[in-house]
Amino acid sequence: MWWPGGDIWREGHATPAATESGTRWVTAGGEIGGTRNEQTYVLIANVDDVGGAVRVTILPESGAPIVWTNPGVIPPNSRFNVPIDSTLFPGVTGRFAVLVESLGPDAADLVVERALYWD
Repeated sequence: MWWPGGDIWREGHATPAATESGTRWVTAGGEIGGTRNEQTYVLIANVDDVGGAVRVTILPESGAPIVWTNPGVIPPNSRFNVPIDSTLFPGVTGRFAVLVESLGPDAADLVVERALYWD
């Protein structure tokens, strides 16, 4: 993904591909707010042939974990983004890690990444 800056492309981002899937992932380096108005997203891909539910837990540098359980099912072979904000995670501020878990007896295989944007 690239962002133009006048007549040239000034910023962009890329991520290396995952070589394996799993039912439990942790990402580090999430941030929200701050002097640069950081915003974190967790990108979850269900790479399985079955749908599945997920639980996303914010692990702040200090304070108690904040949990959100997806009320629906992630369809098979699909992807969706979870914005880490006060709507889904009341009280989230500062820096944190994110734990993503696939739920159920036949938990779907996932691939997870974290995206961080700022002003």
